[in-house]
Amino acid sequence: MNMKIVIIGGTGGMGKSLMRFFHSKKITTKAIGRATLTPAIHLRSADIVVISVPSRALSYAVNLLSGIDLSKKLIVSLGSIMTHDQGVLKGLSAPVLHLHQLFGPQVYPFTHQRMIVSGATKQPFSRFLLSLFKKDNVSIQVLKLSEHDKLMASVQALSQFSTISLGKTLSESGNSMKKLKNGASVTFNMSMEVICRIMAQKADLWAFLQFENPFALKVMEKHLKNVQLMINMAKNKDYKKFEQFFNKTAKFWIN
Repeated sequence: MNMKIVIIGGTGGMGKSLMRFFHSKKITTKAIGRATLTPAIHLRSADIVVISVPSRALSYAVNLLSGIDLSKKLIVSLGSIMTHDQGVLKGLSAPVLHLHQLFGPQVYPFTHQRMIVSGATKQPFSRFLLSLFKKDNVSIQVLKLSEHDKLMASVQALSQFSTISLGKTLSESGNSMKKLKNGASVTFNMSMEVICRIMAQKADLWAFLQFENPFALKVMEKHLKNVQLMINMAKNKDYKKFEQFFNKTAKFWIN
């Protein structure tokens, strides 16, 4: 299929990796950034418009697309909170495919990586686009918008919530980073690596993923409840209750 793809935010990390991917498939692809002088010209000629900007910056993409006939185009949103993005993009007169790449911009090629898709999955351009990823053995899971966000409340928001909380507590433990590293077990080293990876990013990214996911607060409150249960067991030295708590949890994780 002879087509043109335009990536809004194509000069960013994820946009660049997608540019590289589409070029490898011999597809005409154009990147649009804030320095692009005539974005409307490229957007009018596109068959597929990929929005590769943070969800909190979606209004920038919507402004670029305003006034352009989108009736024969496919909009692809790469945001991590699909219900939020759908709300921002609902005014566009075009089908929207929500595509969440479960890997970072540093990952290339995409072989054996995972994606979740929702929205206009049966639209012809969507089928074509997804077939490109499938040819590279990308695992694609189709979910409803709310199903995706409910899953990400645990996979992203809760995970980041607990990691940032742990990082804060360790920073106040009275131990220097050198002492923590020198005394680290294999398991603790893994935790430290995750904390450092989270802390290397900007705060507003993690705040958005935790604050704007409509399912996040409920799962974080559930986590806090379980933390308090464990604190009470430790205060009371209740070995029996802890064993029951632990074994019940282990049944989920250990087959």
